[in-house]
Amino acid sequence: MFFRKLSGRLLRCGADRAYSYSKTPSAFTRAPIRTTPDDLLKGALETVKPVKEQDWDQLKSLVLSAQHRGMLRDDNIDGMIMVTIAQLKRIDLAKSYLDYLKANGTKPNLATAGRYLSILYEHHRDNISKPIESEIVAMCSEMRTNNPILDSKTLDFIVRALSLTKDWRKCLEFMKEIKLTGFISTATYNAMAAAAFRNTDEKLAWSLLREALESEKTLSSTPFLAYLKTLKRLRKREDTIKGLEKMFKFFKESEIPCHEGLVDDIIQSFKLGEKTTVTFAGKCRCCGAKLDQMELTDGEFADLRALFFANAIVGKDIFIKSNPEEMARFQDFIANMAPHDVVLDGLNVAYSIGVKSGAQYQSKLLANVVSHFREQNKTVLVLGRMHMNRWPRDKWDFVRRNATLFLTQNISQDDPYLLYCALKSGKDTIVVTRDLMRNHRFVLKDRKYKVLFNRWLTQRQYMPLNCHSRRVTFKKPPDFSAIAQEKWHVPYTPKTGPQTDESHHQTWLCIDCS
Repeated sequence: MFFRKLSGRLLRCGADRAYSYSKTPSAFTRAPIRTTPDDLLKGALETVKPVKEQDWDQLKSLVLSAQHRGMLRDDNIDGMIMVTIAQLKRIDLAKSYLDYLKANGTKPNLATAGRYLSILYEHHRDNISKPIESEIVAMCSEMRTNNPILDSKTLDFIVRALSLTKDWRKCLEFMKEIKLTGFISTATYNAMAAAAFRNTDEKLAWSLLREALESEKTLSSTPFLAYLKTLKRLRKREDTIKGLEKMFKFFKESEIPCHEGLVDDIIQSFKLGEKTTVTFAGKCRCCGAKLDQMELTDGEFADLRALFFANAIVGKDIFIKSNPEEMARFQDFIANMAPHDVVLDGLNVAYSIGVKSGAQYQSKLLANVVSHFREQNKTVLVLGRMHMNRWPRDKWDFVRRNATLFLTQNISQDDPYLLYCALKSGKDTIVVTRDLMRNHRFVLKDRKYKVLFNRWLTQRQYMPLNCHSRRVTFKKPPDFSAIAQEKWHVPYTPKTGPQTDESHHQTWLCIDCS
Protein backbone atom coordinates (compact mmCIF):
# COMPACT_ATOMS: atom_id res chain seq x y z
CA MET A 1 0.00 0.00 0.00
CA PHE A 2 1.34 3.46 -0.84
CA PHE A 3 0.67 7.03 -1.89
CA ARG A 4 1.84 7.98 -5.33
CA LYS A 5 1.64 11.62 -4.31
CA LEU A 6 -0.07 13.51 -1.58
CA SER A 7 -1.46 15.91 -4.13
CA GLY A 8 -1.79 13.47 -7.00
CA ARG A 9 -4.73 11.52 -8.28
CA LEU A 10 -4.06 7.97 -7.13
CA LEU A 11 -4.15 6.60 -3.60
CA ARG A 12 -3.63 2.87 -3.23
CA CYS A 13 -4.84 1.14 -0.06
CA GLY A 14 -3.80 -2.48 0.21
CA ALA A 15 -2.16 -4.72 -2.36
CA ASP A 16 -5.19 -5.31 -4.54
CA ARG A 17 -7.40 -2.19 -4.64
CA ALA A 18 -6.98 1.45 -5.63
CA TYR A 19 -9.22 4.50 -5.56
CA SER A 20 -8.99 7.84 -7.25
CA TYR A 21 -9.67 10.97 -5.28
CA SER A 22 -9.72 14.67 -5.83
CA LYS A 23 -8.12 16.80 -3.17
CA THR A 24 -10.70 16.17 -0.50
CA PRO A 25 -9.75 13.88 2.37
CA SER A 26 -13.19 12.28 2.43
CA ALA A 27 -12.38 10.04 -0.54
CA PHE A 28 -9.77 8.36 1.64
CA THR A 29 -12.50 6.92 3.84
CA ARG A 30 -13.27 4.28 1.21
CA ALA A 31 -10.15 2.26 2.09
CA PRO A 32 -10.76 -1.52 1.98
CA ILE A 33 -11.49 -3.53 5.11
CA ARG A 34 -7.99 -5.03 5.27
CA THR A 35 -6.35 -1.64 5.69
CA THR A 36 -4.98 -1.09 9.21
CA PRO A 37 -3.72 2.09 10.92
CA ASP A 38 -0.16 0.84 10.40
CA ASP A 39 -0.89 0.29 6.72
CA LEU A 40 -2.22 3.82 6.40
CA LEU A 41 0.86 5.41 7.93
CA LYS A 42 3.46 3.13 6.36
CA GLY A 43 1.87 3.39 2.96
CA ALA A 44 2.09 7.16 3.06
CA LEU A 45 5.54 7.43 4.58
CA GLU A 46 7.26 4.80 2.47
CA THR A 47 7.11 6.96 -0.64
CA VAL A 48 6.23 10.49 0.39
CA LYS A 49 8.93 13.14 0.69
CA PRO A 50 7.37 16.03 2.58
CA VAL A 51 9.10 19.28 1.85
CA LYS A 52 6.46 21.72 3.05
CA GLU A 53 4.35 22.07 6.17
CA GLN A 54 1.18 21.54 4.20
CA ASP A 55 2.46 18.13 3.09
CA TRP A 56 2.39 16.93 6.70
CA ASP A 57 -0.96 18.68 7.27
CA GLN A 58 -2.47 16.86 4.33
CA LEU A 59 -1.00 13.50 5.35
CA LYS A 60 -2.45 13.79 8.86
CA SER A 61 -5.79 14.92 7.52
CA LEU A 62 -5.99 11.98 5.12
CA VAL A 63 -5.08 9.43 7.77
CA LEU A 64 -7.42 10.83 10.44
CA SER A 65 -10.33 10.91 8.01
CA ALA A 66 -9.83 7.31 6.91
CA GLN A 67 -12.64 4.92 7.74
CA HIS A 68 -10.23 2.29 9.10
CA ARG A 69 -7.97 4.57 11.06
CA GLY A 70 -8.52 2.40 14.17
CA MET A 71 -7.10 3.99 17.32
CA LEU A 72 -5.47 6.89 15.48
CA ARG A 73 -6.67 10.17 16.98
CA ASP A 74 -5.62 13.80 17.13
CA ASP A 75 -4.01 13.25 20.52
CA ASN A 76 -1.82 10.29 19.51
CA ILE A 77 -1.15 10.64 15.81
CA ASP A 78 2.15 12.52 16.33
CA GLY A 79 3.60 9.66 18.35
CA MET A 80 2.22 7.05 15.93
CA ILE A 81 3.76 8.85 12.96
CA MET A 82 7.14 8.88 14.73
CA VAL A 83 6.77 5.16 15.56
CA THR A 84 6.19 4.41 11.89
CA ILE A 85 9.13 6.60 10.84
CA ALA A 86 11.31 4.64 13.31
CA GLN A 87 10.16 1.35 11.76
CA LEU A 88 11.05 2.67 8.32
CA LYS A 89 14.44 3.95 9.62
CA ARG A 90 13.88 7.30 7.91
CA ILE A 91 15.82 9.90 9.90
CA ASP A 92 15.11 12.49 7.21
CA LEU A 93 11.38 12.16 7.85
CA ALA A 94 11.93 12.21 11.62
CA LYS A 95 13.76 15.53 11.48
CA SER A 96 11.24 16.93 9.02
CA TYR A 97 8.30 15.99 11.22
CA LEU A 98 9.89 17.35 14.39
CA ASP A 99 10.61 20.64 12.60
CA TYR A 100 7.01 20.68 11.39
CA LEU A 101 5.68 20.30 14.94
CA LYS A 102 7.93 23.05 16.27
CA ALA A 103 7.01 25.39 13.42
CA ASN A 104 3.35 24.90 14.30
CA GLY A 105 3.98 25.64 17.96
CA THR A 106 3.27 22.03 18.94
CA LYS A 107 5.47 20.71 21.70
CA PRO A 108 6.32 17.04 21.04
CA ASN A 109 4.80 14.84 23.72
CA LEU A 110 6.91 12.22 25.52
CA ALA A 111 5.92 9.45 23.12
CA THR A 112 6.96 11.51 20.08
CA ALA A 113 10.17 12.79 21.67
CA GLY A 114 11.11 9.31 22.91
CA ARG A 115 10.68 7.77 19.49
CA TYR A 116 12.68 10.57 17.94
CA LEU A 117 15.54 9.84 20.36
CA SER A 118 15.40 6.17 19.43
CA ILE A 119 15.76 7.12 15.76
CA LEU A 120 18.77 9.31 16.55
CA TYR A 121 20.35 6.44 18.48
CA GLU A 122 19.87 3.89 15.71
CA HIS A 123 21.17 6.24 13.03
CA HIS A 124 24.18 7.65 14.89
CA ARG A 125 25.30 4.87 17.25
CA ASP A 126 28.38 4.04 15.16
CA ASN A 127 29.45 7.61 14.51
CA ILE A 128 27.92 10.60 16.26
CA SER A 129 28.74 14.21 15.39
CA LYS A 130 29.04 17.05 17.91
CA PRO A 131 25.83 18.79 16.73
CA ILE A 132 23.80 15.58 17.13
CA GLU A 133 25.37 14.94 20.53
CA SER A 134 24.41 18.44 21.63
CA GLU A 135 20.88 17.95 20.32
CA ILE A 136 20.47 14.71 22.28
CA VAL A 137 21.84 16.19 25.52
CA ALA A 138 19.61 19.26 25.23
CA MET A 139 16.50 17.24 24.40
CA CYS A 140 17.04 14.76 27.27
CA SER A 141 17.67 17.61 29.69
CA GLU A 142 14.47 19.36 28.64
CA MET A 143 12.42 16.16 28.95
CA ARG A 144 13.75 15.59 32.47
CA THR A 145 13.27 19.22 33.56
CA ASN A 146 9.68 19.36 32.33
CA ASN A 147 8.82 15.89 33.63
CA PRO A 148 10.39 15.09 37.01
CA ILE A 149 8.71 11.67 36.89
CA LEU A 150 9.15 9.77 33.64
CA ASP A 151 7.70 6.41 32.64
CA SER A 152 10.06 3.48 32.15
CA LYS A 153 9.62 3.38 28.36
CA THR A 154 10.56 7.04 27.93
CA LEU A 155 13.53 6.56 30.26
CA ASP A 156 14.59 3.61 28.12
CA PHE A 157 14.66 5.83 25.02
CA ILE A 158 16.57 8.54 26.89
CA VAL A 159 19.22 6.09 28.13
CA ARG A 160 19.89 4.72 24.67
CA ALA A 161 20.34 8.13 23.08
CA LEU A 162 22.26 9.65 25.99
CA SER A 163 24.64 6.66 26.02
CA LEU A 164 26.18 8.10 22.85
CA THR A 165 27.14 11.35 24.57
CA LYS A 166 29.56 12.75 27.12
CA ASP A 167 26.76 12.51 29.69
CA TRP A 168 26.52 8.74 29.36
CA ARG A 169 27.12 8.09 33.08
CA LYS A 170 23.88 9.88 33.94
CA CYS A 171 22.15 6.91 32.36
CA LEU A 172 23.06 4.74 35.35
CA GLU A 173 20.67 6.75 37.53
CA PHE A 174 17.98 6.55 34.85
CA MET A 175 18.42 2.76 34.78
CA LYS A 176 17.80 2.65 38.53
CA GLU A 177 14.57 4.58 37.95
CA ILE A 178 13.47 2.16 35.24
CA LYS A 179 13.84 -0.75 37.67
CA LEU A 180 11.42 0.90 40.08
CA THR A 181 8.47 0.52 37.75
CA GLY A 182 9.55 -1.72 34.88
CA PHE A 183 12.34 -3.64 33.22
CA ILE A 184 15.39 -2.44 31.35
CA SER A 185 15.15 -3.42 27.69
CA THR A 186 17.63 -5.59 25.83
CA ALA A 187 18.55 -2.69 23.54
CA THR A 188 19.32 -0.46 26.52
CA TYR A 189 21.60 -3.03 28.17
CA ASN A 190 23.48 -3.43 24.91
CA ALA A 191 23.73 0.33 24.40
CA MET A 192 25.03 1.01 27.92
CA ALA A 193 27.58 -1.81 27.85
CA ALA A 194 28.85 -0.42 24.54
CA ALA A 195 29.07 3.06 26.09
CA ALA A 196 31.07 1.71 29.03
CA PHE A 197 33.53 -0.01 26.66
CA ARG A 198 33.87 3.15 24.54
CA ASN A 199 34.63 5.17 27.64
CA THR A 200 37.17 2.65 28.98
CA ASP A 201 35.12 1.41 31.93
CA GLU A 202 35.54 -2.30 31.25
CA LYS A 203 34.51 -3.38 34.72
CA LEU A 204 31.14 -1.66 34.35
CA ALA A 205 30.67 -3.01 30.83
CA TRP A 206 31.20 -6.67 31.79
CA SER A 207 28.99 -6.15 34.84
CA LEU A 208 26.14 -4.79 32.70
CA LEU A 209 26.46 -7.69 30.27
CA ARG A 210 26.25 -10.22 33.10
CA GLU A 211 23.27 -8.38 34.56
CA ALA A 212 21.56 -8.48 31.16
CA LEU A 213 22.07 -12.24 30.92
CA GLU A 214 20.71 -12.72 34.45
CA SER A 215 17.61 -10.83 33.26
CA GLU A 216 17.23 -13.23 30.31
CA LYS A 217 18.24 -10.59 27.75
CA THR A 218 19.83 -11.52 24.43
CA LEU A 219 23.14 -9.79 23.83
CA SER A 220 23.70 -8.25 20.42
CA SER A 221 27.03 -7.65 18.72
CA THR A 222 26.90 -3.91 19.59
CA PRO A 223 28.80 -3.99 22.92
CA PHE A 224 31.37 -6.49 21.66
CA LEU A 225 32.09 -4.48 18.52
CA ALA A 226 32.64 -1.48 20.80
CA TYR A 227 35.04 -3.63 22.85
CA LEU A 228 36.97 -4.62 19.71
CA LYS A 229 37.44 -0.93 18.90
CA THR A 230 39.24 -0.50 22.23
CA LEU A 231 41.50 -3.46 21.40
CA LYS A 232 42.40 -1.94 18.03
CA ARG A 233 43.95 0.99 19.86
CA LEU A 234 46.39 -1.25 21.73
CA ARG A 235 49.98 -1.17 20.47
CA LYS A 236 51.27 -4.51 21.70
CA ARG A 237 49.91 -7.61 19.99
CA GLU A 238 50.10 -9.65 23.20
CA ASP A 239 47.78 -7.12 24.85
CA THR A 240 45.36 -7.50 21.96
CA ILE A 241 45.46 -11.29 22.31
CA LYS A 242 44.77 -11.04 26.05
CA GLY A 243 41.83 -8.77 25.32
CA LEU A 244 40.37 -11.21 22.79
CA GLU A 245 40.78 -14.09 25.22
CA LYS A 246 38.96 -12.12 27.91
CA MET A 247 35.98 -11.82 25.55
CA PHE A 248 36.15 -15.50 24.58
CA LYS A 249 36.23 -16.49 28.26
CA PHE A 250 33.08 -14.41 28.77
CA PHE A 251 31.37 -16.37 25.97
CA LYS A 252 32.56 -19.63 27.55
CA GLU A 253 31.46 -18.67 31.06
CA SER A 254 28.06 -17.49 29.77
CA GLU A 255 27.68 -20.41 27.35
CA ILE A 256 26.42 -18.15 24.56
CA PRO A 257 27.49 -17.91 20.90
CA CYS A 258 28.74 -14.69 19.37
CA HIS A 259 27.51 -13.09 16.15
CA GLU A 260 28.95 -13.57 12.68
CA GLY A 261 29.53 -9.82 12.32
CA LEU A 262 31.83 -9.95 15.34
CA VAL A 263 33.73 -12.90 13.87
CA ASP A 264 34.18 -11.00 10.58
CA ASP A 265 35.57 -8.00 12.46
CA ILE A 266 38.06 -10.17 14.39
CA ILE A 267 39.32 -11.87 11.23
CA GLN A 268 39.58 -8.66 9.20
CA SER A 269 40.94 -6.35 11.89
CA PHE A 270 43.40 -8.62 13.69
CA LYS A 271 44.27 -11.06 10.90
CA LEU A 272 43.45 -13.91 13.23
CA GLY A 273 41.28 -16.99 12.88
CA GLU A 274 39.10 -18.60 10.25
CA LYS A 275 35.44 -19.45 9.91
CA THR A 276 34.94 -23.19 9.98
CA THR A 277 32.45 -25.96 10.63
CA VAL A 278 32.54 -28.81 13.12
CA THR A 279 31.46 -32.42 12.53
CA PHE A 280 28.85 -34.19 14.64
CA ALA A 281 31.75 -35.93 16.40
CA GLY A 282 33.21 -32.53 17.32
CA LYS A 283 36.13 -32.39 14.90
CA CYS A 284 37.11 -28.91 13.65
CA ARG A 285 37.44 -28.94 9.87
CA CYS A 286 40.01 -26.16 10.05
CA CYS A 287 42.63 -27.38 12.56
CA GLY A 288 41.47 -30.95 13.13
CA ALA A 289 41.11 -30.53 16.91
CA LYS A 290 38.43 -32.48 18.79
CA LEU A 291 36.08 -30.29 20.81
CA ASP A 292 35.24 -31.37 24.34
CA GLN A 293 31.97 -32.42 25.90
CA MET A 294 31.51 -30.21 28.96
CA GLU A 295 29.89 -32.70 31.31
CA LEU A 296 28.38 -31.57 34.58
CA THR A 297 30.43 -32.59 37.57
CA ASP A 298 28.74 -34.75 40.19
CA GLY A 299 28.62 -31.72 42.49
CA GLU A 300 27.05 -29.48 39.83
CA PHE A 301 24.40 -32.10 39.05
CA ALA A 302 23.60 -32.61 42.73
CA ASP A 303 23.19 -28.86 43.25
CA LEU A 304 21.03 -28.55 40.12
CA ARG A 305 18.81 -31.43 41.17
CA ALA A 306 18.32 -30.12 44.69
CA LEU A 307 17.47 -26.62 43.49
CA PHE A 308 15.18 -27.87 40.76
CA PHE A 309 13.27 -30.08 43.15
CA ALA A 310 12.93 -27.26 45.70
CA ASN A 311 12.07 -24.34 43.39
CA ALA A 312 10.81 -25.59 40.08
CA ILE A 313 8.89 -28.71 40.97
CA VAL A 314 7.73 -29.01 44.57
CA GLY A 315 7.69 -25.23 44.94
CA LYS A 316 5.63 -24.14 41.95
CA ASP A 317 5.35 -26.37 39.00
CA ILE A 318 4.42 -29.97 39.37
CA PHE A 319 1.07 -29.97 41.11
CA ILE A 320 -0.57 -26.95 39.50
CA LYS A 321 -3.11 -29.19 37.76
CA SER A 322 -2.88 -32.19 40.09
CA ASN A 323 -5.01 -33.11 43.09
CA PRO A 324 -3.63 -34.06 46.54
CA GLU A 325 -4.23 -37.79 45.90
CA GLU A 326 -2.09 -37.73 42.77
CA MET A 327 0.56 -35.74 44.59
CA ALA A 328 0.73 -38.38 47.35
CA ARG A 329 0.79 -41.20 44.78
CA PHE A 330 3.67 -39.60 42.89
CA GLN A 331 5.67 -39.02 46.07
CA ASP A 332 5.25 -42.68 47.01
CA PHE A 333 6.30 -43.68 43.51
CA ILE A 334 9.43 -41.52 43.64
CA ALA A 335 10.39 -42.77 47.10
CA ASN A 336 10.42 -46.37 45.86
CA MET A 337 11.64 -45.71 42.30
CA ALA A 338 14.91 -47.30 41.19
CA PRO A 339 17.11 -45.31 38.79
CA HIS A 340 16.30 -45.80 35.12
CA ASP A 341 18.53 -45.54 32.06
CA VAL A 342 15.77 -43.92 30.02
CA VAL A 343 12.87 -41.67 31.04
CA LEU A 344 10.34 -41.31 28.25
CA ASP A 345 7.45 -38.90 27.68
CA GLY A 346 4.97 -41.47 26.38
CA LEU A 347 2.32 -39.14 25.00
CA ASN A 348 4.89 -36.84 23.41
CA VAL A 349 6.40 -39.80 21.54
CA ALA A 350 2.99 -41.17 20.57
CA TYR A 351 1.93 -37.77 19.19
CA SER A 352 5.18 -37.26 17.24
CA ILE A 353 3.32 -37.73 13.94
CA GLY A 354 0.21 -35.84 15.02
CA VAL A 355 -2.54 -36.06 17.61
CA LYS A 356 -5.11 -37.30 15.07
CA SER A 357 -3.20 -40.41 14.01
CA GLY A 358 -5.29 -42.75 16.18
CA ALA A 359 -4.60 -44.88 19.25
CA GLN A 360 -3.62 -47.95 17.22
CA TYR A 361 -0.80 -46.14 15.50
CA GLN A 362 0.18 -44.06 18.56
CA SER A 363 0.58 -47.16 20.72
CA LYS A 364 2.71 -48.76 18.00
CA LEU A 365 5.09 -45.77 17.98
CA LEU A 366 5.51 -45.88 21.74
CA ALA A 367 6.04 -49.65 21.71
CA ASN A 368 8.72 -49.28 19.03
CA VAL A 369 10.65 -46.75 21.10
CA VAL A 370 10.43 -48.85 24.26
CA SER A 371 11.59 -51.88 22.27
CA HIS A 372 14.54 -49.90 20.88
CA PHE A 373 15.95 -49.24 24.33
CA ARG A 374 15.07 -52.63 25.82
CA GLU A 375 17.08 -54.30 23.04
CA GLN A 376 20.05 -52.34 24.41
CA ASN A 377 19.31 -53.73 27.89
CA LYS A 378 18.34 -50.30 29.18
CA THR A 379 15.72 -49.86 31.86
CA VAL A 380 12.84 -47.64 30.73
CA LEU A 381 10.39 -45.45 32.64
CA VAL A 382 7.36 -44.19 30.70
CA LEU A 383 5.39 -41.16 31.94
CA GLY A 384 1.92 -40.98 30.44
CA ARG A 385 -1.77 -40.25 31.00
CA MET A 386 -4.56 -42.40 32.40
CA HIS A 387 -6.43 -42.52 29.09
CA MET A 388 -3.56 -44.53 27.56
CA ASN A 389 -4.94 -47.53 29.48
CA ARG A 390 -7.66 -47.61 26.81
CA TRP A 391 -5.15 -48.11 23.99
CA PRO A 392 -5.18 -51.41 21.98
CA ARG A 393 -4.09 -54.24 24.28
CA ASP A 394 -1.31 -55.81 22.18
CA LYS A 395 0.98 -52.76 21.99
CA TRP A 396 -0.01 -51.33 25.37
CA ASP A 397 0.61 -54.66 27.11
CA PHE A 398 4.07 -54.76 25.50
CA VAL A 399 4.82 -51.33 26.98
CA ARG A 400 3.57 -52.40 30.43
CA ARG A 401 5.74 -55.56 30.41
CA ASN A 402 8.90 -53.79 29.27
CA ALA A 403 8.81 -50.46 31.09
CA THR A 404 7.95 -48.98 34.45
CA LEU A 405 4.83 -46.82 34.14
CA PHE A 406 3.53 -43.78 35.94
CA LEU A 407 0.27 -42.42 34.56
CA THR A 408 -1.08 -39.03 35.59
CA GLN A 409 -4.59 -37.69 35.32
CA ASN A 410 -5.61 -36.49 31.90
CA ILE A 411 -5.45 -32.83 32.98
CA SER A 412 -2.04 -33.03 34.65
CA GLN A 413 1.15 -31.57 33.21
CA ASP A 414 3.62 -34.14 31.87
CA ASP A 415 6.87 -32.21 31.77
CA PRO A 416 7.48 -31.64 35.51
CA TYR A 417 6.95 -35.34 36.25
CA LEU A 418 9.32 -36.27 33.44
CA LEU A 419 12.07 -33.94 34.65
CA TYR A 420 11.60 -34.99 38.27
CA CYS A 421 12.05 -38.66 37.36
CA ALA A 422 14.98 -37.98 35.04
CA LEU A 423 16.84 -35.93 37.63
CA LYS A 424 16.04 -38.50 40.32
CA SER A 425 17.44 -41.29 38.12
CA GLY A 426 20.83 -39.63 37.74
CA LYS A 427 23.14 -37.51 35.62
CA ASP A 428 23.43 -39.99 32.72
CA THR A 429 19.74 -40.74 32.27
CA ILE A 430 18.46 -40.35 28.72
CA VAL A 431 15.40 -38.07 28.38
CA VAL A 432 13.18 -38.90 25.42
CA THR A 433 10.85 -36.08 24.35
CA ARG A 434 10.42 -33.56 21.57
CA ASP A 435 9.59 -30.83 24.10
CA LEU A 436 12.33 -28.21 24.58
CA MET A 437 11.37 -27.65 28.25
CA ARG A 438 12.03 -23.90 28.06
CA ASN A 439 9.39 -23.02 30.65
CA HIS A 440 11.04 -25.14 33.30
CA ARG A 441 14.44 -23.59 32.69
CA PHE A 442 13.00 -20.16 33.35
CA VAL A 443 11.73 -20.98 36.83
CA LEU A 444 15.34 -21.41 38.01
CA LYS A 445 16.12 -17.87 39.10
CA ASP A 446 19.92 -18.06 39.22
CA ARG A 447 21.38 -18.00 35.71
CA LYS A 448 24.19 -20.33 36.80
CA TYR A 449 21.64 -23.09 37.28
CA LYS A 450 19.74 -22.20 34.12
CA VAL A 451 23.00 -22.74 32.24
CA LEU A 452 23.64 -26.04 34.02
CA PHE A 453 20.08 -27.22 33.34
CA ASN A 454 20.37 -26.33 29.67
CA ARG A 455 23.74 -28.10 29.36
CA TRP A 456 22.47 -31.23 31.11
CA LEU A 457 19.31 -31.42 29.01
CA THR A 458 21.05 -30.79 25.67
CA GLN A 459 23.51 -33.59 26.47
CA ARG A 460 20.86 -36.12 27.51
CA GLN A 461 17.80 -35.39 25.36
CA TYR A 462 16.82 -37.69 22.49
CA MET A 463 14.17 -36.34 20.10
CA PRO A 464 12.27 -39.03 18.15
CA LEU A 465 12.50 -38.60 14.39
CA ASN A 466 11.20 -41.87 12.98
CA CYS A 467 9.31 -44.36 15.13
CA HIS A 468 7.28 -46.02 12.37
CA SER A 469 9.27 -49.26 12.37
CA ARG A 470 11.42 -51.24 14.76
CA ARG A 471 14.35 -49.24 13.42
CA VAL A 472 13.80 -46.14 15.51
CA THR A 473 15.87 -43.00 14.86
CA PHE A 474 16.47 -39.98 17.07
CA LYS A 475 17.99 -36.54 16.92
CA LYS A 476 20.75 -37.22 19.45
CA PRO A 477 23.08 -34.86 21.27
CA PRO A 478 26.40 -34.33 19.46
CA ASP A 479 29.66 -35.56 20.96
CA PHE A 480 30.74 -32.10 22.06
CA SER A 481 29.39 -28.98 23.73
CA ALA A 482 28.51 -25.91 21.63
CA ILE A 483 30.39 -23.67 24.04
CA ALA A 484 33.49 -21.53 23.46
CA GLN A 485 36.53 -23.71 24.14
CA GLU A 486 40.23 -23.09 24.52
CA LYS A 487 42.30 -22.95 22.41
CA TRP A 488 40.02 -21.17 20.86
CA HIS A 489 36.92 -22.44 19.13
CA VAL A 490 33.99 -20.05 19.45
CA PRO A 491 30.48 -20.85 18.15
CA TYR A 492 28.76 -18.05 16.26
CA THR A 493 25.26 -17.38 14.98
CA PRO A 494 25.15 -16.78 11.20
CA LYS A 495 23.74 -13.50 9.93
CA THR A 496 20.84 -15.49 8.49
CA GLY A 497 19.94 -16.62 12.04
CA PRO A 498 20.26 -19.94 13.90
CA GLN A 499 19.60 -23.06 11.84
CA THR A 500 17.05 -24.87 13.99
CA ASP A 501 16.88 -27.93 11.72
CA GLU A 502 20.58 -28.76 12.01
CA SER A 503 21.70 -31.78 14.02
CA HIS A 504 24.27 -29.68 15.89
CA HIS A 505 25.86 -26.22 15.99
CA GLN A 506 28.11 -26.10 12.93
CA THR A 507 29.38 -22.52 12.55
CA TRP A 508 32.56 -21.75 14.49
CA LEU A 509 35.51 -19.39 14.69
CA CYS A 510 38.79 -21.31 14.90
CA ILE A 511 41.52 -19.06 16.27
CA ASP A 512 44.99 -19.76 17.66
CA CYS A 513 45.83 -17.17 20.30
CA SER A 514 49.16 -18.73 21.29
